[in-house]
Amino acid sequence: MNEAKVFISLKKLEKSELRRFRKFVRSTYFNKHKEVIRLFDYWDQSSERHFQAEKVFAHLFPGQEFDAKTLHHIKNYLLEVLEKFLALEDWQQEQNRSDIHLIRAYRKKNLLPAFEKNLKAAQKNLEKNSLRNAQHLKQKYELELEQYDFSLSQGRNAIFNLQQLSDTFDIYFIANKLKTACLLKAHQTVVKNEYKTGLLDSVLHFIKNHSWLKHPAIGIYYYAYLALSEPDESAHFFQLKKLIFENTALFPSKELRDIFLLGINFCIKKLNIGEDAFLNELLELYETGLNSEIFLENGLLSPNTYYNINLVGLKAKRFDWVQQFLDQYKEHLPNSIKENTYNYNKSIYYFRKPDYPKAMELLRSADFDDPLHNITSRTMLLQIYYELQEEDALHSLLDSFKNYLYRQKKLGYHKERYLNFIKYTKKLLKLNFYNKKEVNIFKKEVETLGSISEKQWLLKQVEIFKRKD
Repeated sequence: MNEAKVFISLKKLEKSELRRFRKFVRSTYFNKHKEVIRLFDYWDQSSERHFQAEKVFAHLFPGQEFDAKTLHHIKNYLLEVLEKFLALEDWQQEQNRSDIHLIRAYRKKNLLPAFEKNLKAAQKNLEKNSLRNAQHLKQKYELELEQYDFSLSQGRNAIFNLQQLSDTFDIYFIANKLKTACLLKAHQTVVKNEYKTGLLDSVLHFIKNHSWLKHPAIGIYYYAYLALSEPDESAHFFQLKKLIFENTALFPSKELRDIFLLGINFCIKKLNIGEDAFLNELLELYETGLNSEIFLENGLLSPNTYYNINLVGLKAKRFDWVQQFLDQYKEHLPNSIKENTYNYNKSIYYFRKPDYPKAMELLRSADFDDPLHNITSRTMLLQIYYELQEEDALHSLLDSFKNYLYRQKKLGYHKERYLNFIKYTKKLLKLNFYNKKEVNIFKKEVETLGSISEKQWLLKQVEIFKRKD
């Protein structure tokens, strides 16, 4: 039978969660069906992970005729218990959520002393919490709302916190509106889609030069949005960077990583249009993020982030720093791809340094499963052979590289770019550098060709020959 949704979901539980669920499923408060416990135990104790319906039913109801409908119901009951468990686990991770629900319960029971005691305790705990992100502002608003609802129940003579209620809601709303606006703006550049932004213009106009910009969750996303919207105004980025560095400890790691990426993407766009001054800004963001461990998720560093930091460090010619980074963070790469990812990035490091013998040693021995990594490694090897004048190896690689590209079915636009690179590398090998007309035709063709890899390297070879000559 197709694997049941409940079994798929159970597989996702971590070991510690599974231990807690074993107790949870036996609680009669959450589960009143003994067959559900038996079904879970059958799954939990079995080495199998794909079950035959008839076999499962026979275990639950020995001697009874198979009934698919009954088994379906039991699996659904187990799924319901699991969903309650997951919701409760998530709820318990946010201390303030349980505080608010308890406060609300006391308010509904009209238990004034208990309500006031727990409200004050929750407010104190919230202020002691080091985070000052949008979630913090939301919790602050919810506590003000509970205070207002309680005052409302006390009659006309009660003291109302209407101003605080209004202000905390506005601050919470504006912080989330700006955060969402940044997400829309960043995504819009990727998918080329236009999003409606609702009240955003009014929000931007309202908070300009407003004291609420002092709230990190507002100030950071305000300047991030301006940087994304007005990339020519670099002052927005520098104000964003200042606020990020001043308030690093006030955001949870995941959100802080997203904030850093807003600044990183701004710098990358600047570099792409030739503003090389932003290279050091980009590297500083990466270094600060590494020191704060925000790029690590469950102790792991994304291979893409590893690769991007490598390239940025090499472009800045920080070779000693890059070598230390590659070696140190190798241990934070996923085990399944650790060696290949490390060798691939190390080969780029040696190529850019340059240390061609060490680069060739890695490139010749490595087996890169990722087609783009494979292509990049062949490209580096090709350039090394050219610059070391190893013509036989170069011609052999050009032919095998071309055949490899034709065999790949899912390269998209990359196939054309690298086929053109091979084509013009062959032309470069045949080029009569003493024939000025022939050289100029070559240069013009390369310069005007839109889809070609390593364009600057091809043009550089002509310039190198001219300088030698």
